[in-house]
Amino acid sequence: MKKDAVFKLIITLILVFAMMISVTGFVDHYSEDYTGKLFKRALIAFGIARGLNGVISVAQGTELSLQPMGVGLNFAPGEILDPINDLIEQFSAIMLMSCTAIGIQNLILKICAWPVVTGLVLLLVTSYLLTLWLSYPFCQKLKKSMSRIMFICLFLRFSVPVMAILNEWTYDKFLSPEYKKASMALDETTESLQKISKDTEESISTQERDVTLTDQVKHFYENTVSTINFKEKINQYKAAAANATENTIHLIVIFLVQTLFFPLLFLYCLYVIFKYAFSMEQKTTDQKILT
Repeated sequence: MKKDAVFKLIITLILVFAMMISVTGFVDHYSEDYTGKLFKRALIAFGIARGLNGVISVAQGTELSLQPMGVGLNFAPGEILDPINDLIEQFSAIMLMSCTAIGIQNLILKICAWPVVTGLVLLLVTSYLLTLWLSYPFCQKLKKSMSRIMFICLFLRFSVPVMAILNEWTYDKFLSPEYKKASMALDETTESLQKISKDTEESISTQERDVTLTDQVKHFYENTVSTINFKEKINQYKAAAANATENTIHLIVIFLVQTLFFPLLFLYCLYVIFKYAFSMEQKTTDQKILT
């Protein structure tokens, strides 16, 4: 009997604490704030991806068209940039998916914080506590059904807010340095590609003007090659592509963890916890009936 009373007291304290959190909106405030930060990071990463994709496309088009007067100036950075351009496009699609998932999560948070939902939680918890403590036969018959409904309601009410808070904690502890490093590196890669393309285009334009004015077409190829170090340009493009590939993959991993892997893992763990708590409560009820 004493053990049963202690169990009831523990359940009551936990549920009262849950009601206080639900009414004050403490969890809702922090979860919405953290989700907003995640959404902002996803938008920034999406913008970086689209910007880099645009720069690569311009670089490919500009360089591939640089074959003046049919002379054998064969410089094709597209072969270098095509793979990274495909990766960036896939990254953009992933970031768009991440932004959508975060937006849905934010909508669920607003629904969870809705006063009607809070009132429903209070009603269900109060009703369950009455069936828990009152020994009337009618209450005992309702106890099993009320416990199921209440646990489901609590799961829906707190799962997403708590997940958002733990998700942000995980980011701050483990993912933040990698995100900042990868984002800055992709920004630098974008600027580097812009500079390489601009320098090469200006060099080609200068050579075309010089050759036209002097009518020395036969020296065009030699003069151009000597002015533009194609090997150096190719190496620069390769370095930029490698840097972009590495940091893009890092960002993909970060956002897949935050928007897919961690939420699913957390919801599964929370489901197991609620299921265990419910089974323990049900086992206690069955033992009480048998005795």
